[in-house]
Amino acid sequence: MLIFLQSSGVHTGILKVQFEIIVIITESIISLCRKGFPPLGSSPQYTSDKGFGCMLRTGQMLLAEALKQIHLGREWRWTKETRDEKYLKIVNKFEDNKLAVFGIHQIAVMGQDSGKKISDWYSPCIISQVLK
Repeated sequence: MLIFLQSSGVHTGILKVQFEIIVIITESIISLCRKGFPPLGSSPQYTSDKGFGCMLRTGQMLLAEALKQIHLGREWRWTKETRDEKYLKIVNKFEDNKLAVFGIHQIAVMGQDSGKKISDWYSPCIISQVLK
């Protein structure tokens, strides 16, 4: 954390850091565990990733942020009115459907190709390999 050590600037420095953290969180592509999406794989029982999807979603978020920075740059800013075509293309790659390139359905299929069952927990190493 950056804190300016000027007698009158310490409070301002802390507020600036807090604001920057809020901006980073607000602009991050966040992927959380969900329920009610089309079944994963051939089993109708997996319409939620509760209990096993945390690393899958973490991998999605890391990849989404990397793609965002590569294609839009570090200075790009999201707003509620954002309709940037590049941004929307990135976000659409992570939808919860079978056609989304980096959606949970594709990750589950790629995981099965790596010997993981749909409900298995993925280690950071495994999710990195699956998304590679």
